[in-house]
Amino acid sequence: CDSLFRFNRDPWFIAIKMFVNNIVFILFVLMIIALKMRMEKRRAIQ
Repeated sequence: CDSLFRFNRDPWFIAIKMFVNNIVFILFVLMIIALKMRMEKRRAIQ
C-alpha cells in the first residue's frame, strides 16, 4: 500500500514541479516582452 502511494505521488510531484517551473519561465518571458514594449514606446514618444 505504501509503495502504491509513493508510485501515485511521485508523478504528481514531478508534474507540479514542471508546471511551477513553466509558470516561472513564462512570467520571466512576459517581463522581458513588457520591458521591450516600454522601450519601444519610449523610442516612439521621443
